[in-house]
Amino acid sequence: MQILSIVLSSLLLIGQSSGQVVISTTRIRGTSVSFASLGPETYDTAVFAIPGQETTVEDMTLGVFTAVTNGGCSNRTKVFTVDFGDTSYNLLDRQLIGELELNDVMDGMVKKFGKGRKVVLAGFSKGAQAIQRKIEGNLTSLGYSLVHKVQGQRKFLIGCASSWTFLDRNVEWKYGLNNFPSKFDLEAIVPLVQTNEYLIACGSKDNGSSDNSEEALAQGAGRVERAKSLMNNLVNNGVKVSMKMANGVGHNAGKVFEGTAGEYICS
Repeated sequence: MQILSIVLSSLLLIGQSSGQVVISTTRIRGTSVSFASLGPETYDTAVFAIPGQETTVEDMTLGVFTAVTNGGCSNRTKVFTVDFGDTSYNLLDRQLIGELELNDVMDGMVKKFGKGRKVVLAGFSKGAQAIQRKIEGNLTSLGYSLVHKVQGQRKFLIGCASSWTFLDRNVEWKYGLNNFPSKFDLEAIVPLVQTNEYLIACGSKDNGSSDNSEEALAQGAGRVERAKSLMNNLVNNGVKVSMKMANGVGHNAGKVFEGTAGEYICS
């Protein structure tokens, strides 16, 4: 199995949300994994954040941490941010859902640092696609662990991406579930997704897109419209989901999450 390269940056956050980002290394499923973490040693909520290709670890970590500070729970919340890099984002587009190391790494992180706690999986842009397409609905090891091993509340925070996977069997994968490339039972996907809770967060000016395929355009003209379409699709399938807009913000993970996610993470 190809090993994903985990690319990290260390930073010092200053201002209201001050704190040192700590670089940690552990071994998960035989792989040496490093990641940036921020927060107290004793915590009740673990936020696992995956930035998109356009987003730095610094922006993502600061945005999420500022959100939980503003939401009133930062003193008991720890943020873990991993950047899987360009190579692994390309891997995410391959149809090897049950075998991608992303699932193994995130599965190990969630079980190591999230067991018995509230777990929030946060992704922005391609990071959101990684969560929405590869984790929450496919019964991989991570999907199983979230349901059966974490033993605490679990939430998903997905920031504007250029396209989504709809719960629609009439639309081809990756935009729908037809020919869903999984060794697991397709019938189990919707019931699993229905057990989760979602917040879709976007900047009000995020109307561009890096996916201009016919399938993506069918979801809307740009990221905001496509996010609204995703919300309607999830609602129509009985999924608990809400949506928030960061006014005046474009495709910027830090500012989007800073302006929308605090109350959701902390509640």
